[in-house]
Amino acid sequence: MKSTHRLIHEESGFTLVESLVGIVLVVGVLLPLIACVGFFVARDPSGGLRMASIVARNEIARVESGNLLQNETRSIERGLMLIRTIEPRGNLRCIVVTICDKTSNRQILVIEKDVLIQ
Repeated sequence: MKSTHRLIHEESGFTLVESLVGIVLVVGVLLPLIACVGFFVARDPSGGLRMASIVARNEIARVESGNLLQNETRSIERGLMLIRTIEPRGNLRCIVVTICDKTSNRQILVIEKDVLIQ
């Protein structure tokens, strides 16, 4: 049988101090890294364009699938505004969806589509 003294010295692993130092180092590196990534994701200018494109395509699909014949202006997510205009052109309906920045009223995206009225 091994002695108690020998068992204690043969144990492997980290001490409490080593574990605490490791945790402090990981937290000290990860928190600033996460903050930087969050900052750059929030400042991504293409994120607004991507979202505007999705919203505009969904709006055109809504008009095509239903009997939405009126113009509409409404606020949507992330400080954006949607302006939908529908103009009759003979046997066509011209759907224009404009996505603007609500604060500056700057146009981000304009999609136009002609739909045949049946």
